[in-house]
Amino acid sequence: IPDRIEAGTFMAAVVATRGKAIIKNVYPAHLTFFNDKLIKMGASIKLVEPTTIEVSCKGRLSSINFVTQPYPGFPTDLQAIAMTLLTTANGVGIITESLYENRFMQVPDLRRMGADIHQDRNHAIVKGVKNLTGATVAASDLRAGAALVIAGLMANSETIVEKLHHIDRGYEEFEHKLTKLGAKICRYDDSTEAKIIQEIRGSI
Repeated sequence: IPDRIEAGTFMAAVVATRGKAIIKNVYPAHLTFFNDKLIKMGASIKLVEPTTIEVSCKGRLSSINFVTQPYPGFPTDLQAIAMTLLTTANGVGIITESLYENRFMQVPDLRRMGADIHQDRNHAIVKGVKNLTGATVAASDLRAGAALVIAGLMANSETIVEKLHHIDRGYEEFEHKLTKLGAKICRYDDSTEAKIIQEIRGSI
């Protein structure tokens, strides 16, 4: 069974950078709520074949509200990534995390990049800003890490994402797949500090 969270992550990366891509090995029915929200934000999602979709986006996104829910509802594992999209969307979006506590680990680093986010327990209020600014950030967990990589693709200057081992737990060859979409990413190993750093210099 295709990984719906991985598919949703790459869909979000395309939307975040106002790109266009064909994504294969996807079961759209597994992402119904997520797809609906992307479309409301301004994305176009077309079914090319039963397990192939075309995703594209032009112009500034519109803010939305959403609540994470068990399957088939909005996936909590795509909450951090959706929050990243809201950081530069037009308007104010409200996220309610109904499944887990301490699920907004990405917020401090997104703020470091210029995002306007107010957190109140299991709610996050995201006011869209014009641009994110590159910064050095660290993946605190798998999904927050993927969200920060996408934020780096959106930012107007270089971003360094540290602690990539969190991302590697859930995404195989993450940076290589993004490179195929046109992202400018370089992964390297600094053996003197025993950490992996990812540089994001452009966008999809």
